[in-house]
Amino acid sequence: MVPGMRGSEFAGRASREQQADSIKEGIYLTFAALAVSLAVAVHGDVEAASALATLLVSAAGMVLAIFVADIVSHLVVHDLLMTRAGRRHSFRSAFGALATIVLPTALLAAAAMGWWPADTAVWAAVAALAATLLVITALAIKGTALPWWQRIALVGSLAALSLAVIGVQTIAHSH
Repeated sequence: MVPGMRGSEFAGRASREQQADSIKEGIYLTFAALAVSLAVAVHGDVEAASALATLLVSAAGMVLAIFVADIVSHLVVHDLLMTRAGRRHSFRSAFGALATIVLPTALLAAAAMGWWPADTAVWAAVAALAATLLVITALAIKGTALPWWQRIALVGSLAALSLAVIGVQTIAHSH
């Protein structure tokens, strides 16, 4: 966080490239969490605590991978280590992506506490992650110069892709 600035103020002052990095990392993590959640869901006989742990460990691994990849790719491209500001931005982009799994985590935690069935919670987490992809995309393209019909086509394409991911994962793990 920039000293003296609240999160929303930083987002307003972030460059388009920094905003794009944050969006990109959020999409990466959401797709990874969707794949993991689907794998858990289609195997059946789900334990909520195990599903929650799987999601959190997978997300932590993905976020660390994103952060390390940023550092290494910067070194390769620029032949220099990142500056402190660059590391802070990469850290914020990578770890900020964890916001995309708050709802699925809450759904699985509620099931782990016995508030509802684990299999229902896992499928609800899958639906929440698919919806998160749509929301991220809709918010990302909101301020662009794309005509309205291209925006709708883009969100619709992502919805179709999300359904395809769900279908492929379900088929792959049901055999």
